[in-house]
Amino acid sequence: MLAIWPSLLKFGKCVTRRFVFHASAIATLKAKASSSSVVPNPTSVESVSAFIWICFTTASRIRYGSRRPSVLSHIVNLRGKTATSLPEHSIGNLLWIATAQCDAEVNLELQSLVGLLRKSLMETSGEFVEELQGERGFQKVLKCLTELGEVHSNGGADYVAFSSMCKVGIYEADFGWGKPMWVSPGGIDGLVFQNLVFLIETRNGDGIEALVTLDEQDMAVLQSQTEILSFAALDPSPFQPQY
Repeated sequence: MLAIWPSLLKFGKCVTRRFVFHASAIATLKAKASSSSVVPNPTSVESVSAFIWICFTTASRIRYGSRRPSVLSHIVNLRGKTATSLPEHSIGNLLWIATAQCDAEVNLELQSLVGLLRKSLMETSGEFVEELQGERGFQKVLKCLTELGEVHSNGGADYVAFSSMCKVGIYEADFGWGKPMWVSPGGIDGLVFQNLVFLIETRNGDGIEALVTLDEQDMAVLQSQTEILSFAALDPSPFQPQY
């Protein structure tokens, strides 16, 4: 599944910026994203992801002059969802890609986009996982890949891919010289894949650091938006006490 992920992304010269959402900002986003009729209990990752999705779509509208359809994907860990339990320390990826689509006519409200994201994530549980493990698992995979390809074939749509490393205990890793002060997948500059967002929790566990990789022009528009800067700090020092 992950082998086709790069084929969905843009390729070219890009830049990476860190947008850090502290606990107070995340609490505000979760409150704005909450809806009794859609998603009453949005998670921090869902709220931050949907918010960045909105800002990404807004940046695209500013750059291209009109709203375009947009697609968000999120890497989903299938460990713990399978009928056969895996050893805790087994090695290897067991992942899937959840996708959510937002038409150009849909209002960019946080509640609505969190609802789209939650729906796509829920579709990777229960019956879906059972079908993957059943006799017709291959046909299920093929069907899903075909649908994903159809989404990608819409050349007028914007695509942004998320991967979260929150809640995996990265800051608890100790190889004998103490726990890390700062963990990051690294900045990305030059000719690589664009429209990528990596989420990782801050050292204190209360915040989320979003490493956003975009085309240089898209990033220039995104990082100048007052909306995203009202909730996230741009490239702050990771060694601040509140980090």
